[in-house]
Amino acid sequence: GYEDIVKAFAYFSARLHQQGIYHKDYSPGNILFDKQADGSIRFELVDINRMEFGQTVGIDKACRNFCRLWGKQDFFELLAAEYATARGWDAQQVRRLIIRYWKRFWRHRK
Repeated sequence: GYEDIVKAFAYFSARLHQQGIYHKDYSPGNILFDKQADGSIRFELVDINRMEFGQTVGIDKACRNFCRLWGKQDFFELLAAEYATARGWDAQQVRRLIIRYWKRFWRHRK
């Protein structure tokens, strides 16, 4: 029952990255969301002093940005597929990068 949220989050993230907005601590505590009455999902970011503004975020940096998120692999696979679609990138490459950075980040936290 979370697929709609993941898809909306992927497109939200893609819009940010395309506009050159990069949150250095893109983690669950800094990402708020609320389902609206019309079914749409609204996202807000907190801890905005940890943001960079610049050029469009490239594939490697963008995929690395998701590493602090929590979830099971199927969450990240859906996120990767939707994010790749939103950015017009190869889905397999995005999936591989997101999973690699996520596993690497959490392996070093254990």
